[in-house]
Amino acid sequence: MSKPVSGTQALDRAIGLMRVIATAQSPGLTARELSERTGLTQATLYRQLQALEKHGLVESEAKHYRIGRGALFFAAAAFEANPLHKVAQHPLRRVAQATGCSIALVIAQDALAMCAARAEGTFNARTIYSNVGATVPLGVGSSSLCLLAALDDQEADHVIETNRQALIGPYFMDELALRTAIRQVQRDGYARDPGEVFQDVFGLGVPVRSQTGKTIAAIGLSAVLERVDPAREKWILSVMQDAAAEIGRSANPVTGYIPHSPQ
Repeated sequence: MSKPVSGTQALDRAIGLMRVIATAQSPGLTARELSERTGLTQATLYRQLQALEKHGLVESEAKHYRIGRGALFFAAAAFEANPLHKVAQHPLRRVAQATGCSIALVIAQDALAMCAARAEGTFNARTIYSNVGATVPLGVGSSSLCLLAALDDQEADHVIETNRQALIGPYFMDELALRTAIRQVQRDGYARDPGEVFQDVFGLGVPVRSQTGKTIAAIGLSAVLERVDPAREKWILSVMQDAAAEIGRSANPVTGYIPHSPQ
């Protein structure tokens, strides 16, 4: 006889399931795919899916599951509580217009990095943040690496262990290479990706810090690799740092949150 599942365990499973569904591409994932990715039995999985569907947090079509529109209620409340994305829009657009490159504002969510806002450039370069809400494992990409580098040792160890398969091998030769890259970001104050995530794309990441130095987000830029020489890289970096500083000045110096009516 199986042990009863506590309320905390059930909640953890539901949130974990939603994370897996949220990171999937269209048209969503089948129950079999979800079971394989989460390790949940079919019976447990269906119970979780039924509960999430009941509250509109998950929707299904043609036996594929995706995040439901009911999740918009919580997303809207979160954005309204801390309207970082609103403060960032003008600085992001200025960077995109000046450089011609796409740029995203990224925040940390446990072991994930999530796009909170973005601005399109005129030059087409692939990006891991194709839309607001897109997530990647924390540490993948230049802006995400900035967020990982800002964590304390215990938090960083947790993220590295959680994301080990996504980070070690695909992007870093071994853990030593990853930790060396983290230290490099801590020394330089920014991260660069000369074609590691996408072979033809150059990435730059800059932390967004409050006035007390707390990292509250990061901005990441994607450019066509062949269009970026050392002089242009230095100029783009300075434009990004100005934008990051502007966003950071709007944050509460104690909490790092953005007031509703920034001055």
